Amino acid sequence: MSATASSDSEDTRPKVTFVTGNKKKLEEVRAILNAAGSAFPFNVVNQKVDLPELQGEPEYVSVEKCKLAREQVDGLVLVEDTSLCFNALGGLPGVYIKWFLEKTGHEGLNNLLHAYEDKSAYAQCIFALSTGPDSDPIPFVGRTPGRIVRYFYHPLYLCSPPVFIETRHSCFISSVRRANPTSLSLSYSFCLFARPWM
Repeated sequence: MSATASSDSEDTRPKVTFVTGNKKKLEEVRAILNAAGSAFPFNVVNQKVDLPELQGEPEYVSVEKCKLAREQVDGLVLVEDTSLCFNALGGLPGVYIKWFLEKTGHEGLNNLLHAYEDKSAYAQCIFALSTGPDSDPIPFVGRTPGRIVRYFYHPLYLCSPPVFIETRHSCFISSVRRANPTSLSLSYSFCLFARPWM
């Protein structure tokens, strides 16, 4: 097992451990929770934990990863999974998007839908929150609908899937988020629903 922890020793609030080694994700979740109305009563810290790659439906994967994470982390535990889901393929690649992209490239992702008229898709982020070892983790699902388009290179679009266009703004997510960093955040849906539980 390999685990490294990061926390603010001067913060006296109870701790919620976000299982990630990505400091940018930690900063985003902290910013949204602390900006959403009244003062957030918990200090969100991060800890990197080695977890196995599980198979199954996205909510199942997120909940099971949370159960495994809480075996290594004390207190409130939070895990996150991101998916890119094609409606014509029944939600695939889903949580396996990272491996599909590595093996097939952006052109391969386009080709998965070549035989289908339906190019609609959604980006999905699931947070699972464990409040203790005797209760089941609670999943919170955020979805952004959109469609899959033919991949092309553009340096402005490197921060989001360059084959996925978000529906409401008819553009790549990253181009909207430069103007308002949390406006299209999949983490934002989690924060709205999970805040009352914490």
